[in-house]
Amino acid sequence: MPYSKYKEKYTHKRRVSSPMVMIRVWMVSMAMIAGVILIAFITKYPNEAFYLGDEGRIRQATPPSRAPVHTKLVFVTAWIDLGPEHTEKTPASRLEHFQRLATSGISLFVFASPTYIAIMEEVRTQFPNIVGLQSVEMEDLQSVQTIRSFTDLRLPTVLTKIKDTHGYLELMLAKIDFVYQALAYTDATHLAWIDFSIAHVFDDSVNALEALQDLQQRDLVPSLLTFPVIWDRSGINMEELIQRVNWRFAGSLFMGDRRSLEQWYNLCSDTLKLFLSQTQTLVWEVNFWAWLENVYPNSFHPQVYTSDHDNSLVAIPPTLDLF
Repeated sequence: MPYSKYKEKYTHKRRVSSPMVMIRVWMVSMAMIAGVILIAFITKYPNEAFYLGDEGRIRQATPPSRAPVHTKLVFVTAWIDLGPEHTEKTPASRLEHFQRLATSGISLFVFASPTYIAIMEEVRTQFPNIVGLQSVEMEDLQSVQTIRSFTDLRLPTVLTKIKDTHGYLELMLAKIDFVYQALAYTDATHLAWIDFSIAHVFDDSVNALEALQDLQQRDLVPSLLTFPVIWDRSGINMEELIQRVNWRFAGSLFMGDRRSLEQWYNLCSDTLKLFLSQTQTLVWEVNFWAWLENVYPNSFHPQVYTSDHDNSLVAIPPTLDLF
């Protein structure tokens, strides 16, 4: 439209000045930009909704359906070369514990260091329920890259020296990375992390493996994120959190649907650098999770059930409303 007609249209009857038109255009543009930013935030952290002050939410997304559907569950684990400093268990004893777990028949996806990949290939021929095997280098994982971007991280003062090495703590914090990586290799509706050597804590292996078989066969609700916990939830003392292990979460097992796990991976990736910057300490994954639960309660609020480091890890109560 020629400028003369444009001017005539907006000045003949309305008598609107040119500056007023520009102000209105600016206001509409700002509203559109704000809308795009809000949509992007809610898309990335739908459970966090929107903040006003100290985690005061003013908007909340509609929760997803809880009706059970036909599901497929895959358990993800990793056999990682922790180097000569880690002497708590030998590679042979860890493999023995894993083979006992594999006798349960549950679907297992295994990540292994190049050191162990040939051995795992042979083990896989004995257990057809190992549905996937992938070689992995720790330095390729996002959490490990974040950790190694710091050159002077301390270790906690209260630890088991033959177990809690720098490499071991990296592995603990990378559990969600392995599950996230497995999403690309399986069409499972739900995935669970399970420690490679978890069988060593079972006080009754027969019952524990039967409980895992039962879990494998159950139909799960479409949206879930669940963890076994040992301690009740409470406020955290940061000095304690960086000096000794925090057993709010058991650590050996967690489970979720694809979307919930991807959201949790994103939260962990976004916040691990902040945690390490504030504490300058490399801690156990359970300590980091306890920090997340307290600092980001709207983004990380999983369903939990009481357990210990025994059969109760896999004895998910029916009252948890997962099935």
